[in-house]
Amino acid sequence: MAQKSPILSPRALPPDVTPKVLERQCGAYTGHYGPFDYRSAHPSDKGIVEKYHFENEYAAFLAGKLTADTYGSSGLEVGKGFQYVLNSFPNHPEALMAMERLGTRLKSERPQNTQYPLECWYVRALKTVPDDPVVRVMYGIYLTNRGRNEEALNNLDQADAELHDDANMQYNIGLMYFKLGKFEKAQLCALRASAQGFRLNGLETMLRKANRWNSQIQLPAAEPEPANDGPAPAASVETKSP
Repeated sequence: MAQKSPILSPRALPPDVTPKVLERQCGAYTGHYGPFDYRSAHPSDKGIVEKYHFENEYAAFLAGKLTADTYGSSGLEVGKGFQYVLNSFPNHPEALMAMERLGTRLKSERPQNTQYPLECWYVRALKTVPDDPVVRVMYGIYLTNRGRNEEALNNLDQADAELHDDANMQYNIGLMYFKLGKFEKAQLCALRASAQGFRLNGLETMLRKANRWNSQIQLPAAEPEPANDGPAPAASVETKSP
């Protein structure tokens, strides 16, 4: 099938990004389907990649498996599917998180012998779609999980400033702020998520159990107050591996 989305070209890394991997470790950006910007890609490009390289692999991974039966093949390692998706869509949020969780599960920075070290997937995303704040969230989670707190805060703060209207991302940014001991920021994220109808309240519960919920902290006047009801939330990115 012919590609219908604009092809991305790599750019210089944003100057605030200082990965521990070398850029040359992170491979070329040609020779495969894409790369495309997931946010604006044509539905046919998204559909063909996700149908044949992600849906079955991700479902198997969430079921606790490391291999999946895909179209015409069986027993394929799930990481190879995640890898294909990220080569095609460097800023595919579920694939980025799936690759990170696969590494956590296998205690490996290169799980299932995938092409690149885990940090390279964020480098590749930031070189091709540096304006996507969701990539900053994903990278912030990666950095937080490895104790690189200053770098994590930098990425989370940038994402937070652009994602006030995304309840799911606010909740996940708040979870990372909590881990990093930034409790006031975490509470503001929890309030924003609640104001937009996100009904998971685990972040607020964590803050209250830690005696870090401050009833004096409220959303700024320009932001909506928390809602009593609302739609069921989308799945949180930061969830426990099965």
